[in-house]
Amino acid sequence: MSADALTAPGEPSRPPGEAEHFETRHVARDGRILQMEVWTRIMAVGRQSAELVFALDVTERRAFGQALIDAVAGARSRNCPFSNLSSQLRWYCARASA
Repeated sequence: MSADALTAPGEPSRPPGEAEHFETRHVARDGRILQMEVWTRIMAVGRQSAELVFALDVTERRAFGQALIDAVAGARSRNCPFSNLSSQLRWYCARASA
């Protein structure tokens, strides 16, 4: 990030109403690494700007998605009758674990 991209404290980095969504990792106080989904939006409150931030811990969801992908892969290798799951489910699981 360049020095030109930095804003002064209290100044929003984007115009009011513009939303942003991203995924990141966060280190909890106890040292665990959490996978987070974060949504932010700049809001006008009177003559001031404020940033509303909503963060969701998706660590368990990602782990479940990966376990499901691994189970499907294992079922395929054993010629399990349930190994032909729809491509949509495989797509969702791959997206959730990314």
